[in-house]
Amino acid sequence: MENNNIGNEKIYFGSPSAITVTDTGSPETFPPHWHNAAEFTIATKDGCKYRVGGRLFSLCAGDVLLVWPGQVHETVKIPPSSAIFIQFPSVIIDNNLDLVSISGLRRRGFTPESIKMFVELSGISKAQSSAEYAML
Repeated sequence: MENNNIGNEKIYFGSPSAITVTDTGSPETFPPHWHNAAEFTIATKDGCKYRVGGRLFSLCAGDVLLVWPGQVHETVKIPPSSAIFIQFPSVIIDNNLDLVSISGLRRRGFTPESIKMFVELSGISKAQSSAEYAML
């Protein structure tokens, strides 16, 4: 999908490691747009609907959606006060990919048993699944 005719948000950060968090006052709908920041959306209530790259996602409380910079997305419909938006420069993930690797988890002290349990509980191959990182 071309980004030329879609709204563009320019998000400014004070430093390359800065983030913005919005948890109140978010609109219940927001038209298709893209921006220079990566964005985590954390659903705090059921019934959140988002479209990313033309694909519709229905989030339940506890689900997390990641949108990359330049990726067209929209808020289709969310209940009031039902999501937290965290926007950040993608360099934070780009420079820390080891944070989500198995070897990175092992170096941080997570046991093979806890990693296996996390994978089993999260249902990595299932859609709409989630698990608490704290379970590790």
